[in-house]
Amino acid sequence: MSNHTQINIDRNKTGEPLNPYWKVCVGGGRVGEALRADFQKHLELVQREMPFGYIRMHGLFHEDMMVYGEKNG
Repeated sequence: MSNHTQINIDRNKTGEPLNPYWKVCVGGGRVGEALRADFQKHLELVQREMPFGYIRMHGLFHEDMMVYGEKNG
């Protein structure tokens, strides 16, 4: 039994347009990391070289962001 897959390509057939999903939204990790200067510098480089519209991040309401807190429980 072979583990190889055969792929046939017809070079004369018209292809489908590529949907550049990375130009719409990219993942950026934790929001707290975005407060660091090195992260911002790298993000600026990526935006300049490969522009995108939105960045998706998580952890906005994590305790290290101090967005929300309770007093007395």
